[in-house]
Formats: sequence, C-alpha cells, structure tokens
Amino acid sequence: MSVPPGSSRWTDIGATPDFAEPSTAPDKFLVIAATPGAPTHELARALWSAGTLGAPMEYFDIDHVSFTLATRWGTENWAQYTAELTRRRTSATGVFSLILSNDDLRSLRVIGIELVPSHVILFSAEHPDEQAVRAVSALWKRLGNDEPKYERRTIEGAMQQISRQNTAWETWIDPSRTTTFTVGVQDVLGGADTLLPSILDWMGGERLPSPIEMPQLHPIPGRSRWLARFREEAR
Repeated sequence: MSVPPGSSRWTDIGATPDFAEPSTAPDKFLVIAATPGAPTHELARALWSAGTLGAPMEYFDIDHVSFTLATRWGTENWAQYTAELTRRRTSATGVFSLILSNDDLRSLRVIGIELVPSHVILFSAEHPDEQAVRAVSALWKRLGNDEPKYERRTIEGAMQQISRQNTAWETWIDPSRTTTFTVGVQDVLGGADTLLPSILDWMGGERLPSPIEMPQLHPIPGRSRWLARFREEAR
C-alpha cells in the first residue's frame, strides 16, 4: 500500500488507501503519542511507507478523520467504525497503528472507547525548548503569517503544555500491558535509515522491504533564530 502524496500532514483524508488484504484482528497495536511540536506526522508517514508497521493516522480525531472515514466506509456507530478501521488499516504483518493526541484521549473517554496498545512511541522531553519553538512557529505558519513574531512567553507556554501532555501520557500508559519506545525530534528528522530498523527490532517485526525516506521538511522562517534567541535569553 503506497502512502498518499502531500505534505507531512494528510491533505486528503478520504483518499488515503486501505491495505489490499484486509485483516480481522491485529496482533500488535502501536500508538504514536503526539505532543505539540513533535514530528508526529513525519514519523507516521515513514511507518506507513514501511508497509509492515500499519497505517498510522489520527483515526480518533472525531471532527475530521473519524467523520470522513466513517462516511466513506458507511459505518453508522463506533463499534462498526472501529471494526472496519482495524480490518482495513491493519498491515499484513498484523500491526495496527494510529496517532493519538491528548485531545483524542478525552474524546475516547466521552464516547466510551478504551484503547490498550501493546506498543507506544513517545517523543523525548530532552529538548523541550526546541519542540516548543517548532510548535509555535508551525502555528504561525498555519495561520498564514509570512513574518512570524518571536514571543518568549508563547514559547514558554508551549513548553508547559508539552510537559503537561507528557505527564498525561505517562499516566495513561499501563507498563504491565504496554511497552514504550522513546525517540527524539532529531532522531526523526535525521532520517529513517537507523530509526525504522530500531522500531522494527523493538516490535519484533520483519525487515524493511526497501529503503524508506522520511518526508522532506520545508524550513519555517525564523525557527533556528528563535531557538538561539530563546536559549541566549535563558542564560
């Protein structure tokens, strides 16, 4: 199954492909635990490209992804949706994977769905300022601002939000039922040559069928200057 073209985020949810040979019951359930500024979608596209690690998307982003796919598949309730989801998006190797955010966790509690993944990928909190700058500069870009404004207070607020969300992930994960793998921002941005084989080894999966490339990232103006200025001011 090929990965749909587009940016690091999915540009056309309805066009994302299903696996050619639908499965009924995944053997392994992988969650990418999203936090602001983490290269979540770059990692997800690389995992999808591998062909053996599922097809991760924000399947429980209720307002967008869930609604679009439920309409496409003709499902009428959450039980039908989750059954069709795992049938269509589990790879032939038995891996079902998805992206979850803290907002998705709250939505799942409201609709009464409990997820217990076998594997969770977490993003390292080693450089929270770098991740916060990524989050804030990306927000400016989404707002269509060609000249984003540096605001130290906004970056500090993003760091606090990232810290709270990391704590929420630690609370959600049951170590007796779930194993975790931590990656750094630079691990993802540095390429898939070493990262994906490490993830495959961790999950006990098959070797990659062919070399995988991370999606090309387009630099956001001012990001490196913001990070340097933020760190200089913190001295």
